[in-house]
Amino acid sequence: MILARTPVVQVLSAVALVLLLSGCGGLERDNPVDPFVTGGAALSEQLVGTWTRQSGTQAQDFVFSVGQGVVRVDYTAVGGGAVDRLGSWPSVRVHTFQGIYELASTQLTMTFNDANSNDPSENLTPPAASQGVDITIRRNTLTTEEAGSTLQFVRLQP
Repeated sequence: MILARTPVVQVLSAVALVLLLSGCGGLERDNPVDPFVTGGAALSEQLVGTWTRQSGTQAQDFVFSVGQGVVRVDYTAVGGGAVDRLGSWPSVRVHTFQGIYELASTQLTMTFNDANSNDPSENLTPPAASQGVDITIRRNTLTTEEAGSTLQFVRLQP
């Protein structure tokens, strides 16, 4: 028996098509629940690049390189107000830490061996202990979790 093209069959076909398409949660290619997006880059590959965050009078950048090198730059507006990353001493204090990182599963451990400050009177030393945080990356957001504290960084495009 062949079904005739009746209004009922047409409505049922339209409903089935809508249900099928809405099952993915969206049609855009960056949809994280898209069943056709599988595999992708490893977390270590996604980490490489520059990540930034700003909160009031402070800002922080991380630059992760392919050879497992890491640079952390902390900015602080000395007199209050918003941070100007292009500003200089004495209006903006810049601390730069250089070192290496290791990524084991989602645990990111950073060990800094060099430290510099743009404040001429400051003798800055690198942190004594390695810093370890759990990380996740979703699209262009890096989220770190450490001792109940969650920070989000945005990827800077080259």
